[in-house]
Amino acid sequence: MRHLVQTVRNGLGDRASTCIDPAVQIVQGRTVCVVSCQRSPEPVYLKWKGVEASPEGDFYVRSGPGSVRLAPDSAREYIRTRFSPGG
Repeated sequence: MRHLVQTVRNGLGDRASTCIDPAVQIVQGRTVCVVSCQRSPEPVYLKWKGVEASPEGDFYVRSGPGSVRLAPDSAREYIRTRFSPGG
């Protein structure tokens, strides 16, 4: 569990790591790690081993069952509308 939380902290930052809650459960006789994620109250950028496309990191949004990296201009607009008061 510590390794998982540290990996999230390394890629997403200290504040984002507080939004996850990993737990071990038995599912159909197998031990699995189930991670519950809370919505972040602020934008979170992924910085991973220097492979990010933007210097500030990459911004992803959920799209159906997957995640999509937004270009910097699109990310700024999304953040402006999603995280602004009343947005």
